[in-house]
Amino acid sequence: MTKILIIEDDKNYCENIKILLEEEDYEVLFALNGFDGLDIARSLKPDLIICDVMLPDISGYQILEELRKRETTKLTPFIFLTAKAEMNDLRTGMNLGADDYLTKPYHSHELLQAVKMRLQKSQIEKNIINDKNKLETDDFIFLPAKNNYEVFPVENIVCILAERVYSNVFCKDGKKILVRRLLKQWEESLPDKYFLRIHKSCIINLKFIKKVDKWFNGSLKIFLSNYDQPLIVSRRYAAKLKKNS
Repeated sequence: MTKILIIEDDKNYCENIKILLEEEDYEVLFALNGFDGLDIARSLKPDLIICDVMLPDISGYQILEELRKRETTKLTPFIFLTAKAEMNDLRTGMNLGADDYLTKPYHSHELLQAVKMRLQKSQIEKNIINDKNKLETDDFIFLPAKNNYEVFPVENIVCILAERVYSNVFCKDGKKILVRRLLKQWEESLPDKYFLRIHKSCIINLKFIKKVDKWFNGSLKIFLSNYDQPLIVSRRYAAKLKKNS
């Protein structure tokens, strides 16, 4: 059964959400303060977390930031609840890696829809790379496109840049696709013969290299076809690039 953790200091509000979710056959855990919520998230590893921003001990932002540091919770879908709707609040939560944001008061169907969509998206993204340990360049993967998913050839990926728990995938046709997937997971799945990490936050497709220049302190500056900006290859990875070029 899918486990959902609610972190909310208003007991009546929390009970209402709990009843609503249990009617949809979710297993519901709840905490009335932030520290208890953190403990439950770490120990019981819920499939999704719904968290109020304003709590009596620590803020929802602090909870999310702490969970994103941990391997077992860094990809857990996270929905904020708040009575505030200022854009700076929204930006703070999203920059920390929140998946959705509901402003109180909201309709029950809005909460249920947000939960359903986040759980579905999380499951798809867990399976975004197929069951093979290593992909080949002629394999295909599913990547999000608008409100659906499209099939993309692995060989058309130009580069991938990390952005917290997400990664930006840049494709040959100019598309930029944000995926909830760690760079380490891409590195473990993509074929070593063609894809190489050149920095702690960047993987490139060697087929798209058009120029490499020397840079500072043994690092390199690399230019790719179908990607506008030069990329810096750190000194640590420069030797690997020379070996694979």
